[in-house]
Amino acid sequence: MKKYPLITIIVILSTLIVVTALHIFYRTYQQRHFSCTTYFQSKQRKENLSVGAIFRFIFIGNKGIVTFSGEVIDSSGIHHALNRQMLFTFSKLGNVYLLVSQRRISQSNDEANDDLMRKVIPPFYFLENKTIQYTIERQKNGDYIITNGKTQISYCRQ
Repeated sequence: MKKYPLITIIVILSTLIVVTALHIFYRTYQQRHFSCTTYFQSKQRKENLSVGAIFRFIFIGNKGIVTFSGEVIDSSGIHHALNRQMLFTFSKLGNVYLLVSQRRISQSNDEANDDLMRKVIPPFYFLENKTIQYTIERQKNGDYIITNGKTQISYCRQ
């Protein structure tokens, strides 16, 4: 059996430790620094309302922003432009993310009022200090599946 000098063993072990630490850091970083885009469509049959919008989630550290633009169609068939952002903070445990809305930013062409929004999407997206919980799982191709409990909400592309 060939003997290796002590310095060689130390270098090999140090390299393994550094590579492992970098891998762990990178994986942790990816879970708190990512963005993805999805299309959201919902129809509320009771009052004949619908919403169709493109949502873009951006997660940075423990803060984030969701931007969405599209339209809400009310029960009279009138189309209301939807163009706003919600700043949020989040905490996570495993793949479960708890988001808390912080500040709403409506663009000048946003026409959907809160009463209309309340009927088609969760309050997190249009009211401040509201929470929503999602499970966000990264896929092998870099995209994400967002679920709420056992219900898949969307497939979010990177």
